[in-house]
Amino acid sequence: AQGRKDYERLYYGFAEAYFYRGDFAAALKNAKRGLAIPSVSERKRRQFLTLQMRILGEQKRYSQALGIIEMLEQEEDFAESLENWSEANWVRGHLALARGQQQVAFDLWDQAIARLDQEEPGERFNAKYKLRVAEIYLDNQQPEKAIEISQSSLADLLPDYKPESSFILPQEDQLYTESWLIDAFRLIGKAHLDKYQNSGNQLHLEAAAQSYELFWSSVQKLRNFYLTDGAKEYLGTWIYDWIEEAILANSLLYEESSQLSSLNQIFNLMQGSRAVTLADAYHRNQAFEQLGVTPELLTKERLYRRSLLLAEDELLLATGTEEKAEIQQEISDYRSRYDLWLSLLETFPALDRFLDNQSSIELTNYQDRLASNEASMFYYWGEKQVLLLVVTSDQTRFYNLGKTSEIEPLLSDWMSYLAMPQMLANDLESWQAMGNQIRGMLFPENLGERTQWNIFPDGLLYGLPFEALRQGGQYLIEEREIRMREVLVRPEQVWGDTVQQYLGFAPLFQEGQRGLLPLSSSIDEMQALEGRFRSSLAFLAETATRAQLKKWSPQARLLHLSTHAQANAALGQPGIELFDAPLSLAAIYGLRLNKPLVFLSACESSLGNYQKGEGVMSLTRGFNYAGAGAVIATLWSVNERSTAELVEQFYRNLGKKAASAEALREAKLAYLADGDIPEYLKTPYYWAGIVHWGEPMQVSPQKSWNLGAWPWVGLALSLAWCAWVFFGRKPEV
Repeated sequence: AQGRKDYERLYYGFAEAYFYRGDFAAALKNAKRGLAIPSVSERKRRQFLTLQMRILGEQKRYSQALGIIEMLEQEEDFAESLENWSEANWVRGHLALARGQQQVAFDLWDQAIARLDQEEPGERFNAKYKLRVAEIYLDNQQPEKAIEISQSSLADLLPDYKPESSFILPQEDQLYTESWLIDAFRLIGKAHLDKYQNSGNQLHLEAAAQSYELFWSSVQKLRNFYLTDGAKEYLGTWIYDWIEEAILANSLLYEESSQLSSLNQIFNLMQGSRAVTLADAYHRNQAFEQLGVTPELLTKERLYRRSLLLAEDELLLATGTEEKAEIQQEISDYRSRYDLWLSLLETFPALDRFLDNQSSIELTNYQDRLASNEASMFYYWGEKQVLLLVVTSDQTRFYNLGKTSEIEPLLSDWMSYLAMPQMLANDLESWQAMGNQIRGMLFPENLGERTQWNIFPDGLLYGLPFEALRQGGQYLIEEREIRMREVLVRPEQVWGDTVQQYLGFAPLFQEGQRGLLPLSSSIDEMQALEGRFRSSLAFLAETATRAQLKKWSPQARLLHLSTHAQANAALGQPGIELFDAPLSLAAIYGLRLNKPLVFLSACESSLGNYQKGEGVMSLTRGFNYAGAGAVIATLWSVNERSTAELVEQFYRNLGKKAASAEALREAKLAYLADGDIPEYLKTPYYWAGIVHWGEPMQVSPQKSWNLGAWPWVGLALSLAWCAWVFFGRKPEV
């Protein structure tokens, strides 16, 4: 009997969790498993059937859902549950809508809303139900009704909110951690945006922008509340397409009023719509390495902060005087514990500043950091439009580049050539013409003397070799220094150097171990590394193992990996190949690096599955997450011979104390200018696939003396003098 109860709870928990995650197939599978438990209890049977009805409703399988409703309605107390009765009305309304009986559907849903308000006002389920109905009104071109119902849902969630007109919205200090607030503000914003586009009334545009600002504040509250990367990734994917609406609303308002606050909000949305977990990882790595904070202490700080957030949310919702007093006392207790915890961290004086700096970077602060020759391009790859924000030290400009459905096939065609070097060489002229068109599309203005471009890509642009775009007979790399970025990094996040170890790993696979092709050029790459840096260690063949990489990588200032890689999750577990076994992407995430420059000389190491709100989940992302300062990786299956030549020149430049991004660019320019290389080997296939991600790094050894060395120097000179005096000749050196 106990085992049956455990399975009932287990399957119902899985079914409900998948349901709220939006994975309705998995939810239905677990609900059916629950119903199949031998001697399932009557109470759980009804719960499983009710959940199955809701799942089928979300899957738009309304006829099947109605069959379950009719079965449940035969039980006496089914209609007594207001939630069950409302869900039944929801299904019947959709059946009516499918038959073209729109008014019948709306009457059923309005009837359910009226009963919810009468019998159980202020319940969270009411807000959820209303927002589902409001979305249907909005889809059926009834924005006024959608606003009215969404405001009613806000009144359920926010006790002090009293909407007196469609333009009245809550204050930001009324908000708390609640996912349905995100839905409500998004629906109100979209409805006002639709009304503006139909009427031209700027009041609706201002209301839309205000709604989306509250939408974004609600997103940030929920994001800060979540402790796990998985939860944050899911949130980013869920809201991603709605960010497109918010950006467009603010761009229209800027066109109408030239309010700088609109541009600042676009900047915040662009910044917050990408690589959220990677930005968090930068913060964590900074805390671990620069401040010396342990993972356990950082986790404790987050738990204390989360407890405070929960208590403050409860206070907002409290109604009685006694209840408020109890919660205020609870908050006071939490604050005392939190302050005590911080006061005990005497060995981490910079922790307070670190915690304060986890907020997003403001546009004006970012502009102040940009040099006069610098420009940053933030792209957003929306479901409908591709958008661009260009930021320089003195200006910010927004562009709608066009429809995603028109830009995507052009980019895909152009990029497909790069996987087939022979086709590229045979049809180079038409390919370059396509590149001219793409360059004009992605860079709609001439940035003049701005020679350094920071590019924050999105969507398909993650795989685009920007340096290979051509105009006026020149590649972009010949005119500009391109720096590929995923996240904004604060200056204090570029922490100090603590290690000077230069590591190379080359499994070689000379005998085709595990069916992998030999990599003969890897030896040239290792020689280029060893020839330029002191303190370098090269692990070749059978010494290039997983254990050695895990042991030595935390000490690396530079980590060069010349091997095979697997980026396509459909073909197997993504990862890099070492001599004894692969190192999976999951294992790469688990490494603890100390801000090295990582050179992934492996095919397609910058590719992976694209995830809305995060970016490409590539091997590059894994090393960045683990603590790399910058990563050099590849966009396609690169040519082994040309890559070895580029690597040799890169390390030659790096040894001359050039920054990593500049060293790679100069290596490519030297390759293009080399008269001994035939022209057909200079197409972008041979050089443009190697890309630098992140902040440029100085990794060349600093040959400076510290004070502790001088006594030994003095001793050595004294011994040399003695040898000269006694033996009448200079000592051999």
